[in-house]
Amino acid sequence: MADILPFKGVIYNKEKIKEIEKVVTPPYDVISKDEQEQFYNLNPYNVIRITLGKNLAGDNEKENKYTRAADYLQQWLANGILVKESNDAIYVYEQKYTVKNGGSKTRMGFIALTPLQDFSSKKILPHENTLSKPKEDRLQLMRACNGNLCQVFALYFDEKKKTDEVLEEASKLKPLFDFTDGSGISHRFWSFKDKEKIGLIQKAMDGKKLLIADGHHRYETALNYRNEKRQKSKNLTGEEPFNYIAMMFVNAESEGLTIFPTHRVVNNLNDFNADKILKKLGEYFAVKGFDYRESEKENLFKKLSEAGEKNPSFGMFIKGSDKFYLLTLDNKKLIDGLFPENTHSEWKELDVVILHTVVIENILGISRENQAGEKNIIYVKLEKEAIKKVKEGEAQIAFLLNPTRVSQVKNAALKGLRMPQKSTFFYPKLLTGLVMNLFED
Repeated sequence: MADILPFKGVIYNKEKIKEIEKVVTPPYDVISKDEQEQFYNLNPYNVIRITLGKNLAGDNEKENKYTRAADYLQQWLANGILVKESNDAIYVYEQKYTVKNGGSKTRMGFIALTPLQDFSSKKILPHENTLSKPKEDRLQLMRACNGNLCQVFALYFDEKKKTDEVLEEASKLKPLFDFTDGSGISHRFWSFKDKEKIGLIQKAMDGKKLLIADGHHRYETALNYRNEKRQKSKNLTGEEPFNYIAMMFVNAESEGLTIFPTHRVVNNLNDFNADKILKKLGEYFAVKGFDYRESEKENLFKKLSEAGEKNPSFGMFIKGSDKFYLLTLDNKKLIDGLFPENTHSEWKELDVVILHTVVIENILGISRENQAGEKNIIYVKLEKEAIKKVKEGEAQIAFLLNPTRVSQVKNAALKGLRMPQKSTFFYPKLLTGLVMNLFED
């Protein structure tokens, strides 16, 4: 099932770019406006100019951030800032990071090509829904630049860890890039060209299903791009470059995997009334209010974590109140009527699914269309940012979640179920700019 192919990656030229950490970025979709500006100022060859360009006054169909991205890409290739490797390789990528409790983790995987598969094939499995705006944005960028500028993050399941053994051997070689970013995360990156060892990885990956952990928008965009190219092309062989996608493959059995939650911030609700919302929530959830103080924040999130181990739970901070509310589902049968018949029982126990189905859609009245279009919801990484938006009047409600477990992601995907958009935040993010896969016409 999982066909793994090495490729000739496009990388930064170490002779001209001495500090790789100044030209790479996190994925485009986690970069704020302020961070975008910081990356622009960090280095004139920062990949941000390609992956997340600025809208300028006077932009039109012929001159815009997508055409500028293509121009930067071609200029940097012509000037030797970016170079295409002469031999096929897989790219081994290791990240070392510290989690909240102070422990250290190491996540290692490899970047290679794999054929694009429609989800109906059940060879590549999504686990969450996508938003409409990012896919249109990424499709325009892909049309302009003709390639994969960053990788989709995929999980595979290898309990015997055969691939891990080969990656460990590769990690003993001198890395192509070795640096620590501003968040204290260590990154090591190898261009691995040993054909025999690559063959062992290909053999070990044969027959494995792939689960998209991060990059659903990029994967669906690549499918749309492939379909466009197929319609415009003749005498297709199936081997055309647009039929493949660059992915970062990580073993789901790895102890280096960490998932953070993505919190929901709700705004622009008509006829907002906190008391009525709390009363309605009380019909489905045990609602406990706690005085919110910064000094007690850690204790409150500990209560949320402990509650989530027993029953679906999430926290809430609502406009007009200085309390932190802990919402715990205390009667699962009450919500049965809000789900279609034959809904998997496991599905109805996922915090994020209950939040979207019971609260956001049925109690707050935010349609699935508006959720997908982000008309009433902002997705936020940090709980302090979510709470701040409510306190400062920018939003009406912040819903604070526990992280989804890897086992839950796996079970949902294998059953063909999709969680609501932004259900998982795999940490740390893969850096963009370490290697690109550009198509040759």
